[in-house]
This record gives sequence, structure tokens and C-alpha cells, in this order.
Amino acid sequence: DATDLMVRSKLSPLCDMVRDCCVMIKQRASEGLTHLLVAFANNFVEVLEVQGNQHRSLRRVHAPEKCVLFSLHFSSACVHEGQSLMMASGNAFGKVTLWDFPYDEGWDGARVPARITVTTHQGVIFRTRWSADQKYIATVADDRTVRVFDISERGGLDDEQRQVFEGWGHISRVWDVVFVS
Repeated sequence: DATDLMVRSKLSPLCDMVRDCCVMIKQRASEGLTHLLVAFANNFVEVLEVQGNQHRSLRRVHAPEKCVLFSLHFSSACVHEGQSLMMASGNAFGKVTLWDFPYDEGWDGARVPARITVTTHQGVIFRTRWSADQKYIATVADDRTVRVFDISERGGLDDEQRQVFEGWGHISRVWDVVFVS
């Protein structure tokens, strides 16, 4: 499991600031090999093959927009290859973008299209978090607000209709948010 991976492996330095990572369980994993999906601040996700302390980049996919990400959160910490995996990223301009991880190797080096974008914050998005059922995204930003968005597949919703909660009035920046059950 992921805990064993962290204990047994210490990766050599990576190329950029890491925003999140996800363990990908391969359908036919060779003995001792694990794949990690690593999200980087410069707006890309890299698939790394990890064996012991060594890693090798297999491919890289880019977020829908070319902008430094201040937040990116995978919808799950561990997935089986081919299982749906979404990402929610937040940038410096108050935009939250949801996009799917493409398993098809034809996407290597390509920019992945956005599934949903929401722009209601003023300023940098510091954190994006998925709800356990993956129907909501919570965000916090430089505008000192906490917002929750309904990202279910109901069509035709604009940004304000997707927003189901806004908490404001904080006297300082809000840096993090989590869903509790």
C-alpha cells in the first residue's frame, strides 16, 4: 500500500514543486514496480515509474491552461489503472479548473481539456479539496473566503449556480480547507 511505499522509497529530487501525488496500481504490475502520478506547480502531471529509490518519467500531461498552480488536488490518493481520476487545480487568477487524468498514452505532452471551470474568487486559490463522494470541491483563496461548489454533471450551471456555500469575514488569509463527515 501507499504507506509501505513511503517507508521503503525515498525518491531523488524532482524537477518542480510538488502539489499532490497519487499511487496508481497497474493492471499487470511487474514485481517491485509502482507508478506515481505527481502534480507539479508548473501545471503538469507526470507519471513516474518507481523502483526502490529510483524513478523514471514515463509521460507528462499538461493542465488546460498555462499558469502556475497554487493548488492541485487529486480526487483520490490511490487508483487502479483506468479508474476515473479527476484533478481540481487553482491558479493565481481565482480560477478553479477540473480536469480528468487521461490514461491514454497519446496524451503524452498534450494539454488536457477542462471539464469544468469556475471563477468566483478574487486572487490566488490556496487550496482545492474534494468531498469524499467527489460531488463537491471546497476552495480557499487570497480573498479570505471559503467556497464550496457542486461539480456534479448537471449541465447548464454557471459559476454562481455551482457555488453552494461561501464563508467570508475572516480577518486573515485562509490557507486550507477539509470536508468532515
